[in-house]
Amino acid sequence: CGFAKNVRKDLYAKIQEFSFENIDKFSSSSLVTRLTTDVTNVQNAFMMIIRTLVRSPLMLIAATIMAVRLNAELAVVFAFAIPVLAAFLIFIGTRAFPRFKAMLKKYDAMNAQVQENLIAIRVVKAFVREKHEDARFTASAEAVREAQIKAERLLVWNMPIAQYVLYLCMIAVC
Repeated sequence: CGFAKNVRKDLYAKIQEFSFENIDKFSSSSLVTRLTTDVTNVQNAFMMIIRTLVRSPLMLIAATIMAVRLNAELAVVFAFAIPVLAAFLIFIGTRAFPRFKAMLKKYDAMNAQVQENLIAIRVVKAFVREKHEDARFTASAEAVREAQIKAERLLVWNMPIAQYVLYLCMIAVC
C-alpha cells in the first residue's frame, strides 16, 4: 500500500510539472484513470509478483525435493508440466493484454463523462438532462463492465489449465 501511495504522489507531482503541450496531449479523464485504476492495478500486480517470486520458487524446490524423495519417477512430472504450463501462461497473457488495454480506454471514456457531468452539473440540471446523462453513464459503465468481463474471462483459465496439465502429467508418469 505504501508503494502505491508513493507512486500516486510521484505521479501527481509529475502531472503538476507538465508543459502545455503535455496537458493538451493527455486528457483529464486519462490522468484520473492513471492516478486511480492503473495505480491500483500496479499495486495488485506488485503484491502478486512479490508472492510469486518468494513463495512459488520455494514451493517448487520443496515439491521437487519431496517428489524425488518419495519417488524419482514422479519427479519427471515437473520436467513435462513446467514447460507446458509456461506455454499456456504466455498464450493467455498475450491474448489478455489487448483486452485489458481496450478496457482501460473504456475507463478513460467513463471518467471523461463523469468529469464532464461534474463540471457542467448546473447546465445538466438547468436543461433537465439528468435522465439522458444517467442513461449515457449507465451505457458507459456497462461498456466498462463488459470489457472487464471479457478480459477476466480469459484469465480465469489459468488455474483450471494448470490443474489439468498437472493431472495429465501425473497420469502419464503413473
